[in-house]
Amino acid sequence: MLVNLTPYINNKNVGWGSAQKSGIRAELLDGAKIKNTQYGIPFNKSIDILVYNKTMFKKYGIKKVPATMAELKQVSETIYQKSHHQVVGAGFDSLANYYTLGMKNEGINFTDKINFTGSASKKVINYYADGMKKGYFRVAGSEHYLSGPFANEKVAMFIGTSAGESYVKQGIGGKFEYDVAPRPGKYTMQQGTDIYMFSQASTMQRAAAFKYMKFLTSEASQLKWANKTGYIPVNTKAVTTKQYVDNKNIKLPAKLSQAMKHLYSVPAEKNSNAAYNQLNSIMQNILSAAQKKQNVNNQSEAGKQKFDAAWKQ
Repeated sequence: MLVNLTPYINNKNVGWGSAQKSGIRAELLDGAKIKNTQYGIPFNKSIDILVYNKTMFKKYGIKKVPATMAELKQVSETIYQKSHHQVVGAGFDSLANYYTLGMKNEGINFTDKINFTGSASKKVINYYADGMKKGYFRVAGSEHYLSGPFANEKVAMFIGTSAGESYVKQGIGGKFEYDVAPRPGKYTMQQGTDIYMFSQASTMQRAAAFKYMKFLTSEASQLKWANKTGYIPVNTKAVTTKQYVDNKNIKLPAKLSQAMKHLYSVPAEKNSNAAYNQLNSIMQNILSAAQKKQNVNNQSEAGKQKFDAAWKQ
């Protein structure tokens, strides 16, 4: 049903002449490939970022924003202890992203080869589970997003989507000063919508469709879109332009170049999305057991069966 867009990309009249000349980051273009063929063009993207309570950091003497997972744990424990267990240190909005990036940071890509009960997987699971047992980490749970507890000063920092910053700002309403930083760890998740072209279109319609894709991903379009919505620009020129970096409405633009150094996305492979979608409930069950101070091995074994089944369906 879809059209291979490479000939359009390489056409100097309709496209750019080459993928490199498009000004779109290679990792974002790779995220819209199926079996190594460019079927999509990235349009609205977001990444995982760290949102933190700057006022609270000062209160508890935190001078350095966590840049690694070890630092995130350390700062979370410090805030939890210094607040006399009134403030949870941190949490992750998307448990699927947490697990996927945790494995990627261990050098393991998201494929059906993942051993959910293997040593690397256990390391990723136990990092979060230990924090749940001891109280310095939490999950979004029924609230779906941690921006609510963050605004109510129940959690000091959280990892969530960059597209949600306007909701964070709105929720805080000037009660305290917040800021954003790159997600701790080497990689961050790039997610969002890609634009595709249907093969039933006529030759002229396809040419027009691609010209429209080109317009939507241009520096001017991406700048307007990013500044109005909080999504990140897919056009590399737009990321560094003064109009974007100097945006005073949200904090991310000034930090984006640093936050986008290493991007990762769930590969467009058979059943990868099904397996990815299973991760939220699997991790929720594991972390719920950890919070009750139960052994998480049983939940991990059950999670492995669900995860493997999703890949094989």
